[in-house]
Amino acid sequence: EPTILKKISEIAQREPDILNHVPEMVFFHVFSDCSTAIIHECLNLPKEGAQILYLIVFQELMPITKLIGDPFLECWWDTVKCECHLALWRNAVHRCDVSNSNLMYKSDGSSVIGILNDFDLATVTEGVADNQCTETVPFMALKLLTKDGLGGKIKHIYAHDAESFIWVLTWICLCYEDDKLYKHGWPLDDWLKVNVHLCGMEKLFFLILRIL
Repeated sequence: EPTILKKISEIAQREPDILNHVPEMVFFHVFSDCSTAIIHECLNLPKEGAQILYLIVFQELMPITKLIGDPFLECWWDTVKCECHLALWRNAVHRCDVSNSNLMYKSDGSSVIGILNDFDLATVTEGVADNQCTETVPFMALKLLTKDGLGGKIKHIYAHDAESFIWVLTWICLCYEDDKLYKHGWPLDDWLKVNVHLCGMEKLFFLILRIL
C-alpha cells in the first residue's frame, strides 16, 4: 500500500484535487527484522514469497455509513467523481475492490469530504490487462460474476469499478438505518448467503424486479 500511496502522491502533483479524497499517511515503518525471509533462510527454504511486517498510520476517518441525507450522497459522489477514482484510474492506479467498508469521510469543520480508503488491493497497471479477482463479492460488477469473469477471462475495466460504486450505494441505502446495519431480515441478506455464482444471479434478479 505505501507504494500505491506514493504513486498517488505523484499523480496529485499534476491533479491536486485527488489529495482531498484519499487517505493521508502520517507514519510508516518497516520491521525488517520480522521478515519471514529470515525463517526461510534458517530452514534452507527459498526466499520467494517471503512477507514482512510494516506499520502504517493514517489520519482518522469515519465510515460513510454514519452519514445520512445530502452529506452521505455528497461524500459518496466525492469518491466516484473525476477528482478521485476516475482520475486515479486514468493514471494507471486501479482500485479494483470498491466496498462499503472503504468509503470514508472526514470533516473540515464546516463540511464533510468523501475519502476513498484502503488501497492494499489496488494495482499500478501500466498498460497491462488486469484480470485478477480480488473484490468483495456483493459489490462486484455482474460481468465479473460470470464464469468467464471468475475465470480471469474478462479484463477489469473502469466500468466495473463504476458499477461497484452503484452496488455499494444500493447496499447502504437498503441495509443501513441510523448508521447501523440491520441485524435480521435485511433486504439484500441473500447476497451474503449464497456462493459467488448465485450472488450474480441474485443481483440480476434484484435489477429485474426493480424494472418490472
